[in-house]
Amino acid sequence: MCAQYNYHIGLDLSVTCSGCAIYDSPNNRWFLSSFAKEAKQVGKFQLAENVYLSLFPQVPAFEGNQADTKRYLHMEKYMMEELCARIPMDQRETKCVIKIEAFVFKSYQMATAAKLHESAGILKASLQKNKFLQVKNVVNSTWKAQVVHNGHATKLDTVRYCRDNGIKIDLLAAFGLDEAKLSIRCNKITGVKTYHVPSPIQDIADAIALAEYDDTLPRKFKKNPKPKIIIPQSQEVQDELNKLMALQKEAKKKSIWAGTETHTKPIRTRKPTIPRKLKNEKNNSLLESKSKRRKKN
Repeated sequence: MCAQYNYHIGLDLSVTCSGCAIYDSPNNRWFLSSFAKEAKQVGKFQLAENVYLSLFPQVPAFEGNQADTKRYLHMEKYMMEELCARIPMDQRETKCVIKIEAFVFKSYQMATAAKLHESAGILKASLQKNKFLQVKNVVNSTWKAQVVHNGHATKLDTVRYCRDNGIKIDLLAAFGLDEAKLSIRCNKITGVKTYHVPSPIQDIADAIALAEYDDTLPRKFKKNPKPKIIIPQSQEVQDELNKLMALQKEAKKKSIWAGTETHTKPIRTRKPTIPRKLKNEKNNSLLESKSKRRKKN
């Protein structure tokens, strides 16, 4: 995390269950918050000596033309109350940074992306009114590469990172779950199978990782090169390998220059084109013959 800020905030926005993580660096305290999936989950809890969790009331299932707007305002209300309660006014402009996950979606997810952009617009306007000026968008692959050390990390990878590093909180155990109980889901379009981490666990885990992201560090993270394993070989084996390499080179040259030996493609033949003059003469003759037949009849 960047040392120039006292408060590091990560926001993982979603359509129905957004996650928020606030790190108070002077006091070394974490304030986590999200929206409950059931009414019995609502409340405030202490997960560790310096980690506190708040679960807000579930986002109601509104109906009608203003359903989306009411949902956005419901989430914005509780999230802004949490931010304003935890961060003093004199720390908001220069000593507080908010990192929001940028929305990068594929073509078949454009409807979800549009709703998230609308929700983020309402939240950013409210942040500006309440003097939260340092707001930054972070692409998910960027913060995953720096924090989780894997740009394509899954939700379960982020939860494991929160358990083993940094905050060191087992979110699955806090909600009474275990990795063995997680279901496996398959993406209908890509066909990729992954463990399904339910909300709000995945949203809180992403918010924690976003809060730990430091944008002052370089974006390129070089991987340690894998050591090359060299197996000692006898002279006979090396001679045979050299012969095989020579045969492969000859075969490649033949395939390139011969053309018909390995790569044969059917030759496309174009229909003979008729000049315009001949076409017009033919059409005129046909018209004349038709008119003569009509006259006879």
